[in-house]
Amino acid sequence: MSKYISNNKIIQDVQDTGDKAARLLADLENCSSSNSSSQKLDNASFRLKTSKYNSKEKNDSNVQSNALIGPAVVVSVIVLFWVAGILSGTNNSSNMSSNEINGSAVARKDKVMSSSQRNFYKQTLEKASDAVLISEHKSAIRDLEKLKRGEYFNMSDVDRGLVNNRIIQAQKKIKYLDQPGEDEYWESTYYGFQWFDEQTNNNFKVFFAYSKTCKNPLVTFKYIYPNSDIVVETKKVRPRENISTLYVPHYRGNSLGIEGFRCN
Repeated sequence: MSKYISNNKIIQDVQDTGDKAARLLADLENCSSSNSSSQKLDNASFRLKTSKYNSKEKNDSNVQSNALIGPAVVVSVIVLFWVAGILSGTNNSSNMSSNEINGSAVARKDKVMSSSQRNFYKQTLEKASDAVLISEHKSAIRDLEKLKRGEYFNMSDVDRGLVNNRIIQAQKKIKYLDQPGEDEYWESTYYGFQWFDEQTNNNFKVFFAYSKTCKNPLVTFKYIYPNSDIVVETKKVRPRENISTLYVPHYRGNSLGIEGFRCN
C-alpha cells in the first residue's frame, strides 16, 4: 500500500512542477506579447517617417524570441533533472525493500533444528514406528504432537506430512488393539492380551501383543481348577510375532489364565 501512495505523490509533484513551469512560460509570453504590442504601436507611429524601423522591429522580435526560449529551456532542464532524481530515489527505495524481503525469507529458511532437536525428531519417529502396545502408541503421539508446535513450529526441516501420518497410524493401531468383546483388552508394561469370545474345539484362543523391547518373550499359561485358584498345570508358549493369536490346548476342562510373562 505504501508503495502506491509514494508513486502517486511523485506523479502529483511532477504535475505541480509542470504547472509551475507552464505558468512561468505563460508569464514570459504575456510579458513578451505586451512588449511586442507596445513596440508595434511605437513602430507604427514612426513607420511613415523612415524605413530603418522595419529592420529594427525584426531584430527586436528575434531578441524577444531568444529571451523567451532561454528561460523555457532552463526551466525544462531543471524539471527533467528533478524528475530523474525522484525516479532514481524511488528505484533505490524499491531495491532496498526487495532486499529486505529477500533477507527475511533467507532468515526464515535458516530456522533449522539443532543437533539435540534433530535427535529428538529422529527418536520420536523411530518410537512411533516401533510402538506396539497402546501405552507405547500414546507416548509416541504425545512426542509427535510436540513436533507440530512450540520450538519446532517454524523448523524448515520437520516433515509435517510424515509427522501427521505417524499420528494417524498410531491412532488406528490403538483402535485395533482395543476391540470390544466379552473380555476387554488388558495391558501390562511389556505385553497385552484379550480372550477371544469363541474357542476352537481343542484350543483356547488368545489375542496377544508384546513390546519390541522384548527380544526373547515367553508366556506361561496356567490351568486353574474351576471355581478355585488351584493351579493344576502350566503351559509355556513362545510368541513368534509382536501381535498374534495364540492357541493353547484345553486341559481336562480346566480354566486358563496367564501366570507370567518373560520379556528377555
